[in-house]
Amino acid sequence: HNGQPLSLVWFQPRRAVRAALHRPFLLTILILSALSGLTQLASSLTGEPTLAFEVDLPVVLLVTAVAALLGIAGLYISAWITQSVGDKLGGRAQAGELRFAYAWSAIPQIALSACAALIVLGSALYAPQLIDGPGTPSSSIGSLLDVVLLVGAIWSLIALVTMVAEIQCFSLQRSFLNIVLTTLIIMCVALLVRVFLFQPFSAASMSMAPTLQAGDHVFANKFNYGYGRHSFPFSLDVLGGRWFDAPAQYGDVVVFNKSSNSGGVTYIKRIVGLPGDTVKLTAGVLSINGTQVPKRATGTYKLDLGQGRTESAEVFAEMLPNGATYKILDAKKEGAFDTTVPVVVPVGHYFVLGDNRDNSLDSRINHFGFVGQQQLIGRASLIWFAKRWDQTMKLIE
Repeated sequence: HNGQPLSLVWFQPRRAVRAALHRPFLLTILILSALSGLTQLASSLTGEPTLAFEVDLPVVLLVTAVAALLGIAGLYISAWITQSVGDKLGGRAQAGELRFAYAWSAIPQIALSACAALIVLGSALYAPQLIDGPGTPSSSIGSLLDVVLLVGAIWSLIALVTMVAEIQCFSLQRSFLNIVLTTLIIMCVALLVRVFLFQPFSAASMSMAPTLQAGDHVFANKFNYGYGRHSFPFSLDVLGGRWFDAPAQYGDVVVFNKSSNSGGVTYIKRIVGLPGDTVKLTAGVLSINGTQVPKRATGTYKLDLGQGRTESAEVFAEMLPNGATYKILDAKKEGAFDTTVPVVVPVGHYFVLGDNRDNSLDSRINHFGFVGQQQLIGRASLIWFAKRWDQTMKLIE
């Protein structure tokens, strides 16, 4: 039992288990699982557009706390599933022992993720030519980071398999099977939630400002409009059509994919025209079926373009026929698409616009066109991460 688990876990994970299981390490386990959650968050946000902007400190603190809590919750869930699966395989470990294995085996991944963060920080400070932009390393640095993170993940996996084998009294092969089955169960549950309930997306541009800015992360409800091929990963046509179909409404902020097969680009826009409507714009004023949509000025908005660049735009509030009210931006008095010819929305389709009217690819443009019911993925409902404190954890109007 000589040695500390912190040092033994790197090269002697079996000894780390024997050295630590008889000691009360609950606080350490919780700290390690919280750090693991933060590591996963940092990995998911690396290179995202949101890192090109200043982020409010309260947003950082809130997201950090949520990620830490999710890491702890993930620890308890993973240990419980591993115990349940292990029991079927003849294991005899307790959930508390498996929590220790999951927490301590994450040390290599946490440490090497910290090294990756230091590489990015050091490059930004001492070799800025290696950084393409804030939060966006060059391809050479990106490849190095990928290798460092991959080594950390593999090292932690080996430590986990070895620790579980020691705790469960398994061979390494059976321990690996225990971990694989646990991972498959977690992935299946996550896939079901992603396909049928909620799916995360991020805004890739400023086309929906002021509602969304580039880098804002949102959750979309998947059950609002039914399920089709774009509800599934890789746009697989699992259902052979559309199930539980339901129409969208005026003002809905929708996520959709205009591709007719796998792949394609995912867009986020607002529905302003329903099937059968005649829609046109005149000098930036929207008309539906010959009636102008009420539009009133509410102030100005400073668009953050990144790298210290800003642009001022007028803010207007629009109210659609069903009473849905939202804000739009008008940065140019005579924008290229402020005036359009009247168009009739076909059956089973919608007319969509970006809230940032002078910086949006939408139904005003011929090659973009209407959005079909079959192309809808879900309704964007919640901003769960934004650089602005007042926008984080905010319902989308």
